[in-house]
Amino acid sequence: RLFFGDRKKKSLIVPDIPLLVLANKMDVEGALDVDQIEAALDLQDLPVRRYKVLPSVATEGRNLKEGFLWMVAQLHEYGY
Repeated sequence: RLFFGDRKKKSLIVPDIPLLVLANKMDVEGALDVDQIEAALDLQDLPVRRYKVLPSVATEGRNLKEGFLWMVAQLHEYGY
């Protein structure tokens, strides 16, 4: 599977590259939780080595730094 989400937007998935999903707007009532986001995007079926879904609230900076630090560590681990 090469694409996820809205097929019209054709979001390309590059195999063996880690994927970070910053689930923004988690402070909004009715926001999906991490498990629901993983299921909605079929993340378990993607051809990526690792993925992480982090609930975030960008206006508060919640989990933004943690997410980017995770991505940098993943890229470093795989020699990128």
